[in-house]
Amino acid sequence: MKMVLGENMYNFLFNIYDFFIILIIPISLLFEGIRRKLIARMQNRIGPSVLQPFYDAIKLFQKTEPNTNKKNIISAVTFLYLLTNFSLFLFLPFSVLSFYFDVVFFVCIFILSMILYIISGLISNPFYRRFGFNRDLDIMLFSGIIFTIVFFTFITFTTQSTFYSENSNTLFRLPIASFCLFVIALLETKKTPFVITEERTEIITDATRTLNGRSLAFMEISKSLRMTFFVFLITSFFFGSYNLLTFSIASLLIFFVFVFIQVVTSCYRFDQIINFLIIVLSLSVVELIGIIL
Repeated sequence: MKMVLGENMYNFLFNIYDFFIILIIPISLLFEGIRRKLIARMQNRIGPSVLQPFYDAIKLFQKTEPNTNKKNIISAVTFLYLLTNFSLFLFLPFSVLSFYFDVVFFVCIFILSMILYIISGLISNPFYRRFGFNRDLDIMLFSGIIFTIVFFTFITFTTQSTFYSENSNTLFRLPIASFCLFVIALLETKKTPFVITEERTEIITDATRTLNGRSLAFMEISKSLRMTFFVFLITSFFFGSYNLLTFSIASLLIFFVFVFIQVVTSCYRFDQIINFLIIVLSLSVVELIGIIL
């Protein structure tokens, strides 16, 4: 009787998480709406409705555009970018599917999403090709390497540590790796202080500058998904709780920290970001070596 009850409870919990993943796009858009509202309130503004990202996405999907080969290619690339960002959630610890995928495959999906972002800029934005490609390529290399090192550090720690459990946290046991992961999260979600401006023009060169309609909708949803993914990933690693209520509260706390940093910090120059990433890369290597040894 106890075994049947335990099995039913196990299946019930994973059904909740599977349902949670199915709703991950609406949840991500809601997070984006809350983020905008919080930033506005912290700046003494009213701000848009928390449902504004939903309205924006619907409006963009309804917008009619000329059916050209270039538009179709851009839509395909941005849709693949959306798909790879959604796929990242399947590898999170609370997903039942995470047990069936290899860690290397997860890292490949993550890096592929970064490449697709750059490709979308190359094929859609001539200005981005001139100012943004080399800059984003350098950042992608640093970000991909640091994320891979940090991710393997967490995985190595959780598999080798004799005192680690599902409800353990690594925030204080891996402080350097935790710091590096948070930096990469800010960098990959294009949030301040890592919103890079081009010094000569003092404007932001971004892959989405000339996107429109359905392609822009795919890109904006992808950005929301990426932010939500990092919030959930950091929560999983830092607090290590599979309890849905605890996980939700901790995720909101991490999310608020994201928003607060965005409000109180200013943008870095490209050279400042590169110098900072060199330091972060060095720290991530030190933490990994410490875990291995």
